[in-house]
Amino acid sequence: MKKLRCCVIGLGRIGYLFHIPAIVAHPQFELVGVSDRSSDRLEEANEAHGVATFHSTEEMLQTLKPDLTIIASPTHLHLEHTRLAFQAGSDVFCEKPMAASLDEADQMIDAMQHYDKKLMVFQPRRLSAEVIALKTILGQNVLGEIYLIERARTDFVQRNDWQSQKKFAGGMLLNYGSHAIDELMFLTQSKLTKQYCGMRKILSVGDAEDVVKIILHTETDAILDIGINMASAIKQNKWTILGTRGSITYDEAGKQFHLRYLEATDLPKLKLQTDLAADNRSYNTMETLPWHDEYIPVPNYSDINAYDCCYEYYALNQPPFLPIHESRELMRILFDCERIASEPAK
Repeated sequence: MKKLRCCVIGLGRIGYLFHIPAIVAHPQFELVGVSDRSSDRLEEANEAHGVATFHSTEEMLQTLKPDLTIIASPTHLHLEHTRLAFQAGSDVFCEKPMAASLDEADQMIDAMQHYDKKLMVFQPRRLSAEVIALKTILGQNVLGEIYLIERARTDFVQRNDWQSQKKFAGGMLLNYGSHAIDELMFLTQSKLTKQYCGMRKILSVGDAEDVVKIILHTETDAILDIGINMASAIKQNKWTILGTRGSITYDEAGKQFHLRYLEATDLPKLKLQTDLAADNRSYNTMETLPWHDEYIPVPNYSDINAYDCCYEYYALNQPPFLPIHESRELMRILFDCERIASEPAK
């Protein structure tokens, strides 16, 4: 089968440590060129992979004319690099977040349509074993109607890189917020009706936020609670999912989900007491209910190979694992959150 000739823009953490190894290891992709501003990083890539290296991204794309360009540059450069790739006749696989503003995201989509090329944004969490396991569990409908999902990502980290600076579109809203919101969009498949966001800078050496709280409401009336806190000395539970007949929590140490639920027939049919004296002074506690407990190890599931999905989309014309309209909606949510967080308190 046809190999896709690939160029990678940006030899930083995600470009050099993830995308290049994934391309080199995949039999249906060929790494033909890399670009970066750093001579040391270009030399390192050439020594490790024997690949053509360029300081100029435009020169690389016009010289090599790749089938697919992987954009792993900082967020504020995504629009520029996407346009250059399309002008060279290449499709684009772009790192998250898609762009530094909603307007830039729309310009990328316009360019995709103008040049009649393909564009997909890399949101790896929806391909992870953890999220696939959750998607499977929720698909069994044993929890009843889901009314609350809490997603927490916590650490105690002083960021001092470009991700800590607003001028480069840094900050935890766009960085980890992109992951968390996409996870919940993928799990719930429900449109949002309203949202709230608050942000703070606590430990970050730069000027961008490192604490973010997002509350989203879905059209099914579920509440999605996202907490991203890089100034928390104690880690919070990554996942808490509550339904009308049960709950899920995540056991980090055991790498497993704990599922506790009632069968639909197990919930007692109680008659409303209309006076003030509780029958038998009872509190109707949960201990008397016939709970079912299951423990579902995440290692029972496997990550989906992102480049398998890329080949299906870019080479075989199958649907993308992340449609561009979903990436655009994610951008809308993120920048609405940014706007809401910046508004003065009433």
